Amino acid sequence: MSSIVRLDDDDEVRRKVKPVIPLAHDYGQLPFSGHSATAFEMLLADLYRALMKSNPADYGWYDETIRINNGADNGVDILLVHQKETVGIIQCKHYSSQSVNIKTLREELLALALRSTLIPELVSPSSKPFRYILAVSENVTKDTLNFFTQKNKPGDDFKVHQQKYEELALKVRDTYSMLSKTPSLNNLDGPALFSIVLPVLKRFEFSLWRRENLSDHVLKNENLMETYFAPQRVVDTKILASYFPDRAELAEKGSFDAFKKKLHTGYRDFELLFGNKLYTCFIHQRGKDALATLSTLMNGELRQIIGNRPLCIVTCAGAFLPSDFQTLDDFVSKYSGHLIMQAGCEPVDGAILENWKNTHIIFPDGPEALYPMASLFRAGWCWIKTEATSHSCYLLLETTSRDPLYDQGLHALRIAFNDVIIWCALTSDIYPGSKGNIPLADRILLSMKDDPFTRRQLLICSSEGAIAQNELVEMVNCFSKNKHDGSFSALLCHNTSSEISVDLRSATGFFPVDGESDLLHKCPSVSDMHVLRNHLISAGVFVFSWDENAVTRASVLAVYLWQNIEGKLCILDQAMQMELERILDGATGLKANPLVAQGIAQLRKSLVLDSLSASNLTHQALHGTKQYSSPDPTSVYARKADLIRALKALSYVSGLAGVMWSDKKEEVGQISYNAFGKRENILAWDARNLSYEQIKGEIIRWMSEGGEHPDLLVFADAEDEMDDVPCRIEFDLDRAIFTQPAGDACDFTQPQSSRQAWLFELRKLLTGCNKLTKPQERDNFIENIIRIKHPTLSVSSSKTEKEQENG
Repeated sequence: MSSIVRLDDDDEVRRKVKPVIPLAHDYGQLPFSGHSATAFEMLLADLYRALMKSNPADYGWYDETIRINNGADNGVDILLVHQKETVGIIQCKHYSSQSVNIKTLREELLALALRSTLIPELVSPSSKPFRYILAVSENVTKDTLNFFTQKNKPGDDFKVHQQKYEELALKVRDTYSMLSKTPSLNNLDGPALFSIVLPVLKRFEFSLWRRENLSDHVLKNENLMETYFAPQRVVDTKILASYFPDRAELAEKGSFDAFKKKLHTGYRDFELLFGNKLYTCFIHQRGKDALATLSTLMNGELRQIIGNRPLCIVTCAGAFLPSDFQTLDDFVSKYSGHLIMQAGCEPVDGAILENWKNTHIIFPDGPEALYPMASLFRAGWCWIKTEATSHSCYLLLETTSRDPLYDQGLHALRIAFNDVIIWCALTSDIYPGSKGNIPLADRILLSMKDDPFTRRQLLICSSEGAIAQNELVEMVNCFSKNKHDGSFSALLCHNTSSEISVDLRSATGFFPVDGESDLLHKCPSVSDMHVLRNHLISAGVFVFSWDENAVTRASVLAVYLWQNIEGKLCILDQAMQMELERILDGATGLKANPLVAQGIAQLRKSLVLDSLSASNLTHQALHGTKQYSSPDPTSVYARKADLIRALKALSYVSGLAGVMWSDKKEEVGQISYNAFGKRENILAWDARNLSYEQIKGEIIRWMSEGGEHPDLLVFADAEDEMDDVPCRIEFDLDRAIFTQPAGDACDFTQPQSSRQAWLFELRKLLTGCNKLTKPQERDNFIENIIRIKHPTLSVSSSKTEKEQENG
């Protein structure tokens, strides 16, 4: 082996190794990415030396492990030698979070094979088998995994992708001076180079070490653990018992061990928070609608809001079909930023899980776990993308037994970033059991105590199904120990329809369970649970922020919501628009009359698609003709019952012919009405905080301001009795309200005011809302009310008159 530069500094390298601290209470996932590339190579060399001694039956095919200088670069890191002949190599790829892709693998194989034509010692003689072993500190991409795990895949890859190998052979030859300066190689084209190395490649036997299976072997070796990993910070059993005084049975060491080690930890050498902020998108839809919304948002909408900041996407449980996996995986692959995406799918059986083992999905239970073919599992996926060209995907299974119809996985999933630890969970894992406890909450608490870096803890849950109010309260109480003992926050994307109390069900997109306010737009200073629940909201983005002090919980800085209207994804970008949508969604009694329901549906559509101003609409419903001021959503929500009364009446009227919602902010009246040949505006005003005379006085003040304006029909309620007969508001013009001549001979005086108003009782209009459900009944009812102003006209005669005017 005179042509190979052998390294003899093993002892010095070991002395320089800085042991990495793994998280405790884990069933065995080691943070290899925390080591340097040299330390990782040294660990692999020491592992193979140990395996050769401890398991000669499986590892007796070599008798020496040699680290070589691949800086010079012979294309390998470790040689495995038997009787002075190379019988295998270990190619080490150390990345902090990047997965090794198939292009990198092909280049490494070609480099090794081409060099072996110049250095015969690199590969065993053709009469003997040769093993190619790839060891990665993190993971590999899907196509790379298939190369190593699928039967006959390497040979198929050489054949199907021959042109790519030929192109890469030229690149490899030109990249390394040893190859490019060799006369026998530098004049060959790609096909000729590949024809030389193909016989060598066909002899290789391929195997792969990823973090999952590599951790299993390293953990079993005390010497390796002592050299390369620092002791875990583990809370004493007595201290643990003090955390759970109501559960004395856990004080037994055996029970604690079983409880502690049901975790799988994924390590990412990456800062997830951007300026202590996390941008989180909730997708509340299911099936094809959810896929369409994801596609729209990930292909442009989200980047306009978050830029290049890391993004967390969460869907509810059961949002997708198992067959949607590939589509979702493609979404992640094409997304150009850093991403966490957690998605729930419909229940799967054990047969589907076994098939998924052939994909790049990482199983927290380990690849050896067996799932009964006929058993059903609530499942989901969690994608992690911290590199532009690669990503990882973890399988999610419920780990807590609450429904006898479903089986469970063995290990919960946590992802340890440099600045925050993410916990990924499905429905049953976060709700209290029969004993009132949540095992996952206990594990999170242990993680807080055992984390030497005291990172923030964030729970992300995809949930669905019936939840009683008391269950939600119990859940918050169970997690209260966590929030008081450290920095803990939770994100819950839940899908349900009517099982939750009215107050919770009416929450549009954002609801702080125990915050200071239940208003959507008003983000409380401290909130521990954030819930997306309204079925009309397609998606929402929340910007969560943590203070510099790690023991604080996340608060919300901003909210963005989208609604799907007639296949178009529209953003709700104003606070009043959000609050009005929430009030309308949570209001009871609006669906009793189908005419009202149709009007409400049209109103909600107009608020999103058209230029109808939610603030203007709300101001007039509560303050009538008073001078406009932007309404405070806090006070608006306190008067939501008054607002609903006015909007209910307006929605009932909006179905009439010739009626449209008004988008003219300079005009008073939410509805524009053209049925009597002259445009009029209709104002619905719940003024029960004013007397009848005060209402008339306010209308007179508005009339005195002057300016052209359609006739105004005011439907209002007062705190006292109103006249039974609707009346015209009398307003006498006097000299004070005439304009002065402009001095021009052609000018003449005109009254400032051309405004006229009629006042009706809102209760009478609401009577029709509650009783008259047929369009003709409604039309006749409203026409009879308004005919007080137009005693000689009807809708039909007015149309004839208008036609005559046009003629």
